[in-house]
Amino acid sequence: MSVFVTLLAIALNLVFWGGLVFCLWKCCLKPLVRCYEDNKAQSQSVGQQPRQISNIQVEVPPCLCEVVHVEHEELTRTERAQANTKILFHQTSEESAGRILADQRMLRGQDGLAGGGIYFALTREATNHKAQSHGVVLRCKVALGNVLEVSPEGDSSITFTNLQQHGHDSVLIPRGGGTEYVIYNWDQVLSIERLSEE
Repeated sequence: MSVFVTLLAIALNLVFWGGLVFCLWKCCLKPLVRCYEDNKAQSQSVGQQPRQISNIQVEVPPCLCEVVHVEHEELTRTERAQANTKILFHQTSEESAGRILADQRMLRGQDGLAGGGIYFALTREATNHKAQSHGVVLRCKVALGNVLEVSPEGDSSITFTNLQQHGHDSVLIPRGGGTEYVIYNWDQVLSIERLSEE
């Protein structure tokens, strides 16, 4: 009789614990495993790739990484350029000056000693023999950033793109008639005002 009771107790324990394990699997563990597998399949279907960081697999959309990277680079260029500003002078025709002042935007030229850029002199007087067009002198606050100094003969192969690739934002040409600065993007001209005639 006692053996029968013992076997019955063991059987009831097995049924109890087996039922408990089955309920845990059915109600908790199995849905979690299915959710994980579904998420993994969905990530693969939209082109996501697992990125490993310290041996932990995380899902990061590649396009998101590229957007953050581009925005970070653009912010770095702007901050770097505006860390070094200078008041410089530019002379142009009456017609061009009117457009520049109305838009508060200067566009780079087609060519020059340092390629197609926006050229500035250190003084108002120096613009008289440096400008291609004459009539109006503009006083500008220019963000020079990291300046690349070239020879007095200049370098006509310089462009905005290759200048940025080497970590520079503007060019300095130490000419005998006066130093010239060149930039290649309109957003580096922070303010523009017309000087009255002397």
